[in-house]
Amino acid sequence: MTSSINPFYIALGKTLRDLRVTRLITQEELGSRLTPPMTRANIANIEGGKQRIYAHTLIELSRTLNVPLDELLAQPQELLRPTLPTMESFTSELAAKLPLKFEEVRELTAKIGYAQNATPEDLPPTIDEQKP
Repeated sequence: MTSSINPFYIALGKTLRDLRVTRLITQEELGSRLTPPMTRANIANIEGGKQRIYAHTLIELSRTLNVPLDELLAQPQELLRPTLPTMESFTSELAAKLPLKFEEVRELTAKIGYAQNATPEDLPPTIDEQKP
């Protein structure tokens, strides 16, 4: 069975390698400076994205490489979670799937957007609330 390497660990490993090489530190030296120490093979596996890493090890690497932790964890834009679709793209997608005119769908999505941001007092009474 083959296991895929998580893109997060690939990006983290590349960042660590780049920082280490820039500082002219070998994998063995870097590993020996950590508390607890790590082997050269551990560092090589982390840099290759093949080994997951504990939070305390990230903190040690940050300290040892003299770099803020958030810089180690920075991820390329393509790895970040996609953002929610814009209301316009959502409206277009709905219009393509519903038997309504685009303007009708736009009005519906505007009402949905309004309702999401409204307080209960802002909304009209429901059918149940209107019953005597």
